[in-house]
Amino acid sequence: MGIIALSKSSSAISELTNNQLVSLRSIKKKQVEKFYHEQKVNLDIVLETVSTLRNEAFGRLKAAEYLKKRQIEALFKRYLVDVETLASSQDVTALIEMLKVYQHEKQGLGTKSKLYQNMLANSQAFFQNYIRRYGYLDCYIIFGDNGTVGFTAQQKEDLGKSLKMGPLQNEGLARLWRKVLDTGSSEFWDFTSYSPNNGKPTAFVGAPIKNSNGTIIGVCALQLPPQDINAIVQPRAGMGKTGETYLVGYHNNLTAFRSDMLTMGNGRYIIGYEIHTEYIDKVIKTMKPFEQVFTDSKGALVMIEAAPLDIKGLHWGIITKMDMEESIAPKLAHKKTDFYTDYVERNHYYDLFLIHPKGRVFYTVTHESDYNTNMISGKYASSALGKLVREVL
Repeated sequence: MGIIALSKSSSAISELTNNQLVSLRSIKKKQVEKFYHEQKVNLDIVLETVSTLRNEAFGRLKAAEYLKKRQIEALFKRYLVDVETLASSQDVTALIEMLKVYQHEKQGLGTKSKLYQNMLANSQAFFQNYIRRYGYLDCYIIFGDNGTVGFTAQQKEDLGKSLKMGPLQNEGLARLWRKVLDTGSSEFWDFTSYSPNNGKPTAFVGAPIKNSNGTIIGVCALQLPPQDINAIVQPRAGMGKTGETYLVGYHNNLTAFRSDMLTMGNGRYIIGYEIHTEYIDKVIKTMKPFEQVFTDSKGALVMIEAAPLDIKGLHWGIITKMDMEESIAPKLAHKKTDFYTDYVERNHYYDLFLIHPKGRVFYTVTHESDYNTNMISGKYASSALGKLVREVL
């Protein structure tokens, strides 16, 4: 009886222990499943936050670009109105008629003579006041038949020169003169190097001068001020450290800046500087608006908002950009940390990674050696994280 009792007691204890282990395993299993479910929920929250911040960032870029695009297009329309109004004014038509008489009588245009200077004294004051008031850099009156620059407000070395032949015949002012005569309408000439302006990139707008019979007898031209363009696109309020809007243009088989950049280039990225990136070439080639994430010239992922500019005769685009990291990792109010750093600390994670679909790690909280590397093709591609990234993608 004692042996049987002991056996039953031992069996009961074993069964009780087994039941306790099964119960404990079930509890632990539920705890582990709950833990991983919480991690998934947390990750979903982060993904939703990233998506929201990305959309908000693109929205800010689009709003800033839309306003500046409209202002630039309005500025260039104003340039056309200005030059057309000036070309048809009594001041211009009277001046070119007087210059024609002087040129005929003197068998040429002696711009250095006292007679020429005295004759144009009043006109000089008017046009110098005009360009000062409206912000232009110079004003030109050019004969229609021979292309002689009969008058300039600033009286630089192009005064008295022929645009039909000689050293200036292939420069911007000469090409504008021909373009206006060919079309019979107001036209722009894009930024190109101009010798009388110390070889700096220079742009012009011009309109035909007509006599009382409607015959074109000359061209009135204005030299455009780059500072007008920069004044519109350069303000960066609300765009952080890396956000900026700038212009690019395509002319004479060359893509180059049409405004001066502030956040990149160390002063090199100015009007006329040749530039090529995937997104710049895209807006110039397609002349269609788009928003997309690209890699910029310094290797950083950037959010790009781009659109063509509607300016008569010019092949220009406007681009607004901001580094991806800055745009979707905003600093928290009253804190030095960003959203993700605060999130990691609150949830006791070691680090958090934001990785582009092409593999670049464009954000981490700790900024360790894997930051800004590529998990698909870089030195950490064979790591556990690299393998996970390739599996997810």
